[in-house]
Amino acid sequence: MEKLFRPNKWFVGFCGLLIVVFLSLQYVSRMRLQGLAQAWGAEVFTWDWPGQNLHSIGKMTKADVVKKTESDAVVKVTGMQTLDWSGAQPQHSETECGAQLTFYKTNNDWVLGKVELQ
Repeated sequence: MEKLFRPNKWFVGFCGLLIVVFLSLQYVSRMRLQGLAQAWGAEVFTWDWPGQNLHSIGKMTKADVVKKTESDAVVKVTGMQTLDWSGAQPQHSETECGAQLTFYKTNNDWVLGKVELQ
């Protein structure tokens, strides 16, 4: 039987280029989602309680995409939370903190939907 189709070097190169472009887009999408999750994680752990003179600052150091589909994504963020209490005897403490954030995609933007503290 005679072969009707034989891929040449241009076809193989084009397919390879398509694979590289697809993987690059996936990488950029994950990096964008991780940056957004770190910003939201810091926002969740940063708060003020003026009546008790208690302040918290969150700094997220790591974000891992647990699951990502076309319409939603789950990202686990971890970092450090700094608590400052400026009462009669000022105190300062740092603890590890983390959360699992669920994002939903609307109009090509990721929107925070759920926060589970860990």
